[in-house]
Amino acid sequence: MNTIGIVTIVSQNYGNRLQNYALQTVLQNMGYTVNTIRRIEVPFSLIVKNYIHYLWHTNNTTQFFKFNRKIVWSKSVWGDNSQLKELQSQYDYFIAGSDQVWNPYYTFTGTDLDFLTFVEDERKIAYAASFGVSSLPSEKAAQYKEYLCDFSKISTREDAGADIVFSLTGRGVPVVLDPVLLLEAEQWRKIAKKPRNMPKGPYTLVYSVESMSEALKNAVEEEKKNHQVLEVRKLNGKEWAVGPAEFLYLIDHADKLLTDSFHGTVFSVLFHTPFYIYGRDGHNMSSRMDTLLSSVELKDVSEFSQAVFDRSDVLLKKKRLESVGFLRDALGK
Repeated sequence: MNTIGIVTIVSQNYGNRLQNYALQTVLQNMGYTVNTIRRIEVPFSLIVKNYIHYLWHTNNTTQFFKFNRKIVWSKSVWGDNSQLKELQSQYDYFIAGSDQVWNPYYTFTGTDLDFLTFVEDERKIAYAASFGVSSLPSEKAAQYKEYLCDFSKISTREDAGADIVFSLTGRGVPVVLDPVLLLEAEQWRKIAKKPRNMPKGPYTLVYSVESMSEALKNAVEEEKKNHQVLEVRKLNGKEWAVGPAEFLYLIDHADKLLTDSFHGTVFSVLFHTPFYIYGRDGHNMSSRMDTLLSSVELKDVSEFSQAVFDRSDVLLKKKRLESVGFLRDALGK
């Protein structure tokens, strides 16, 4: 059985963990043995400490810890480039993505690991890789061009990413779905989990990745006048134990979502939850949002209905087949 190593960002972020799980699941369903490459060595003492904490406490960290048990992790750990030679012999293929693995401004991405520089060209694939920006800083262009030319197959998550690849290499590459959209809503519902201390009654859900913009804050205050408002990660002013599984449940059961999150929007599309997007201070998410919403004809929708979501489902099904087709072709299936 062929083996695949996934290289992606590993952090305590809902979208990051869920897209990792989704790509792993899709590849496993194709018949592959799949590992996600561990990026740092965790001291055994910290593992024991976290496990004890997990047994006796419930908070965001423990819920992420629990969800990460669904990921099949590599035995080898990438801490620096000295370990790449050992890593490259352990898998038949490597897939970089999804998420912003090629973001030129993050300190933890755009590494030799993220660009798979240690692997022969025909074994390296990029699936829904994102730069997170619409253009590269000039000082990164030459290095990124060299890296990108070595991939056998590249796909990006956003139109802007495909434009960057073309401008650097002259190579047209497909724009594919974020991995979470490769699974259908019912598949996600099977792993969703109702949070502890879940308030009763209908609610509007608020999810902000970082600090809320003034526009989102104002929208939340307005919403509170007539509706129960719940915030992901916070309940009655205290930390709420919401991991990725609970995050799914909250979006699925909300009357509507107010968010500045790409993946919050993605799951609203999947679960047919009306959503309202607000900008994030210091971040331009227009490319990824535009690519997503345009592909399912939801970009200019102001009033949501079942008919609107049914239409998006039809378009999403077609795009899902194309995206899975890219993977099959890249892997020679």
